[in-house]
Amino acid sequence: MIFRANGKLLLTAEYLVLDGATCLALPTKMGQIMEVEHSSDDYLHWECLDEKNSPWFAASFNWSTGFIENTSDQETAQELKQILGIAHQLNPSFSPAGKKVTCKLEFPINWGLGSSSTLRVNVANWAKIPAIELHNKTSNGSGYDIAAGSCNSPILYSNKDSNRWEEIEYSPPYSNELFFIYLNKKQKSEKEVNSYIDLKKDLDLNYAVQAANKLTHRIANANDLTEFELAIREHELFLSTILQRPCVQESIFPDYELGTLKSLGAWGGDFILATGTSRAKVTEYFNEKGFSTVLPYANLIL
Repeated sequence: MIFRANGKLLLTAEYLVLDGATCLALPTKMGQIMEVEHSSDDYLHWECLDEKNSPWFAASFNWSTGFIENTSDQETAQELKQILGIAHQLNPSFSPAGKKVTCKLEFPINWGLGSSSTLRVNVANWAKIPAIELHNKTSNGSGYDIAAGSCNSPILYSNKDSNRWEEIEYSPPYSNELFFIYLNKKQKSEKEVNSYIDLKKDLDLNYAVQAANKLTHRIANANDLTEFELAIREHELFLSTILQRPCVQESIFPDYELGTLKSLGAWGGDFILATGTSRAKVTEYFNEKGFSTVLPYANLIL
């Protein structure tokens, strides 16, 4: 059996999506493949490969006793054991005993495109359970990444009342002027979530969520690059006030004059979005700053 899930990027409503704000999320062309085969014994054998087919995690589980027999990383093995255990609770007929599972990422693991969310989607499909239910019982995130990983087009997502999303036609006519730049470090989502939880104690949450919703719809419906740039700039300033941090264009790239920059997902790491009318000039600018991964919209987004 072979399963596959898409990666994701969060374009709008970062942080506030945790409290019901509607976000615009983009599934990526790169994701994670999971192959399930029968093993020669009753153990569960698990191996994870990176985009170059090099192993980055391995473990063997005795499913009947619940023991981790051996592993290359105890923390990752415990997390995997929990995910599989919850999947079994949601579907008692599901058993990974006697299986050999190989997971292969299609993107570098440090890119932050969803190595964990794609795993949950694949495990859920294997166990024949709703991926969002598995997520809700094993993660403190909003769930947008699970929805994006399950869809083949951009989505509007909200976890207000219940997790719900809709696939939309989002194909901006200026997409050839949008670029994604990897900041050479992976941001820890759980740490960022906890930081936001502390900050929101002094926040008028209802107002913030409504404002984020309006910005999401403005960005999703921007008809030209100028309108889009105005909306993402306002979004950056809005989140900057809430998070009490400077915008990425002020803090890291104050001399970027080719367009507008926007943080994506957890601020401070992973990818940012850049606008610019010249791919060559945008690439040259970031390469000179030491950022070699500059991906055009069409190369990354489904």
